[in-house]
Amino acid sequence: MGMSLALQCQVRELATLLHMKDLEIQDYQESGATLIRDRLKTEPFEENSFLEQFMKEKLPEACSIGDGKPFVMNLQNLYMAVTKQEVQVGQKHQGTGDPQTSNSASPQGIHSQCVNQPEQLVSSAPTLSVPEKESTGTSGPLQRPQLSKVKRKKPRGLFS
Repeated sequence: MGMSLALQCQVRELATLLHMKDLEIQDYQESGATLIRDRLKTEPFEENSFLEQFMKEKLPEACSIGDGKPFVMNLQNLYMAVTKQEVQVGQKHQGTGDPQTSNSASPQGIHSQCVNQPEQLVSSAPTLSVPEKESTGTSGPLQRPQLSKVKRKKPRGLFS
């Protein structure tokens, strides 16, 4: 369960980053910049169409791999981090004797962080401002780093 939630968080974060990239490119274009190399032009990221395409094309390919060794090698570090976190949470539960410890350390807390936080980031992304930092009281790999303000730069390089 933890592995699935961690992967879901990763997917949401990557989709958010792609959306922010598209907004930054749009901002450059609105300020008069044009792309001088057509081969570098990209279409805006559409999460729903990407997921549909993944289900049609990549999922059957992934399921057809026999023993899954490529997946084991690529996901081993993530699996170790998730299990280590779950063991630490289990030790905290046993050490305090209180089954109601921090909700953000439980799988449901992780799930709610992954579901709620990217939506907040996406909703604040069109303004290209710093999202307000929530005081969740947790620190660690699941807490997102604070984003700095996007500074307007004079277009150069690929943009003219």
